[in-house]
Amino acid sequence: MHDLHQIFNDSYMRILDDSESFFDAFYKNFYHGCKAINIVFKDMNIEAKKQMLEESMASLIFFFATKSVDKYLAKTVKIHRDQHKISTEMYDHWLDSLIETLAIQDKKFNSSIELAWRITLTPGIEFMKYGSKTPG
Repeated sequence: MHDLHQIFNDSYMRILDDSESFFDAFYKNFYHGCKAINIVFKDMNIEAKKQMLEESMASLIFFFATKSVDKYLAKTVKIHRDQHKISTEMYDHWLDSLIETLAIQDKKFNSSIELAWRITLTPGIEFMKYGSKTPG
């Protein structure tokens, strides 16, 4: 088996090298075909959305590495639950949209990269899904 940690890190570095293009492509994929997502985030400007995506990814990576919840992740769970009413399906759509974007944006994308990203981000996403169902 490949070193999934290294595969993830290498892919993440490639994405950060052209993050503007990646974030634009991600939001195009994320909003496509999901009316609920469009409604929830319709009033947020694109720069705020891009900043949110960058911070969310960093927070999910931190969660994977430490199994600890940072302030950003805790705040995001609370906002998603209390203000936006994010469903668990929306989290799945977020991850699938991210992987779809990686397949386009990461020139070295393959099944090992997809697996590395899913393994890295899923624990934090599961934490967020759990938090979306649990009263604060």
